[in-house]
Amino acid sequence: MKDHPLTGVGYFNFIPYYTLHHQDDLLSGTQAELPHNIFIQVGTDTGFPGLAVFLFIIVSGYLMTRRLRKEAIEKNDTFVMHMAAGMNLALLGYIVAGQFVTVAYYPYLWIHLAFVTMMYTFWRNEYGLNEHHRFGRRKHLMKSSRKKTISASNTAAKVDNNA
Repeated sequence: MKDHPLTGVGYFNFIPYYTLHHQDDLLSGTQAELPHNIFIQVGTDTGFPGLAVFLFIIVSGYLMTRRLRKEAIEKNDTFVMHMAAGMNLALLGYIVAGQFVTVAYYPYLWIHLAFVTMMYTFWRNEYGLNEHHRFGRRKHLMKSSRKKTISASNTAAKVDNNA
């Protein structure tokens, strides 16, 4: 990462790069091994920008599941609450295991994030929650829809009074 901070050495090019440029550091044999850490692997392969994106994806998945769990507690949905807690524990397990094994490109994380996104999307659709609430637009949308409902009911009342 020090030699190529922006681009890294390329996808799965750590072994040839390290073997060629750091022969003095090799412990056994003539070829290097994978770094045995997901963050070092992603960082060396893609550089700091790729590592930042990788961390952003992990943190986003965690925050999405945390938000889902809080909303499930508010709605008293124990199944979704426990599923969300379990998903975050699984993500924590992946991160801890990733400190000792090179599993960044294995499908575990990506399948996990697909399930998290699916759970969150179904939950939002089930309760009719709008994604705009994160940016403060939900209250505005609710106020404008109330105004439309009130004006529609006032129009209906005027029609009934005129009849």
